[in-house]
Amino acid sequence: MGRDVSNVLTSNGLRRTARRSSGFTLLELLVVVAILAGLGGLLLVAYDGLESQAAKGAATNTIASVSNSVRAYTVNQRRAPNNLDAMLAVTPASPGDGNEEALAILGSKIAKKMAPVAATADQIATLAEAGITEVRYLDVAGNSETGGELSIPAADGTTASVGPFSQIDIPNRAFDIPRPGSGRNRGRGFSSTLERDFPLMVWAPGDGGINLTKLGASAAGTETGGTGDPNDDDVLIALGLGNNSSIISSDDASTVGDITLASAPYYTDVGPNEYGRYVLLYNLGSINSPRGEAKLQAVLDSRGDFLDEEYAEYTGQKQ
Repeated sequence: MGRDVSNVLTSNGLRRTARRSSGFTLLELLVVVAILAGLGGLLLVAYDGLESQAAKGAATNTIASVSNSVRAYTVNQRRAPNNLDAMLAVTPASPGDGNEEALAILGSKIAKKMAPVAATADQIATLAEAGITEVRYLDVAGNSETGGELSIPAADGTTASVGPFSQIDIPNRAFDIPRPGSGRNRGRGFSSTLERDFPLMVWAPGDGGINLTKLGASAAGTETGGTGDPNDDDVLIALGLGNNSSIISSDDASTVGDITLASAPYYTDVGPNEYGRYVLLYNLGSINSPRGEAKLQAVLDSRGDFLDEEYAEYTGQKQ
């Protein structure tokens, strides 16, 4: 900024030069900076809220789209999508040894709603009748912060190793086959044919079976008109819709005309290192009365919210 210069006549007749600054004082600059900083903070808060809100709105549409796509695929192909993510880490040589672990990068909210169980022969048959014969597990050696050598080989057959799970560079690709080379920290998964006693994630019934009834499944709770016998609860198996599933399109010419998805959708309102795939819940019937064929019961986002719940959050109805 420039300065104005003028001559002022003093009482003794001498002239002195007076300089008047037209710039900002330090105090004024500090006030402006403080105001801008305050506005910037408000914008950041507002943007953060909009980002989460946008994710819920997108998830509402995606849940409905995935549900319709899976049902259309099942009718068209006469089988359910296969090779879905089991969201469990196991010992590759013996998945049914009882040493399974929940996926370490699974969000805490959905993790509280599920638990691993050993599949019965009836349940394996019910899944197979629907076309679900294979799932993808994680090598338990890569399901920790230790990292290191895996029991499963890399894509080229060489020894595979990974880094800490919290530092995985693409969480949604955790179930991919490990990448060759050193310094890789991505896929640590493998495909396995389902057998009796192999672990699967089951949707928890909740108090009085509320988690089942809200999804339209049957619960045995006496307050819901059931028998009270937990073996009469519907069993809902949770499987993640990852990019290795048969419903995802490939370059194989034999898939021309199939009803497939171009890629597996993902939910964005999760932590930076959390599994963000959508989850399919398949109803196998109860222990006492297994279904002849598994059916799709519901689609959830990676936090465990179903369609109406997600919509209520998006519109501000859910408190």
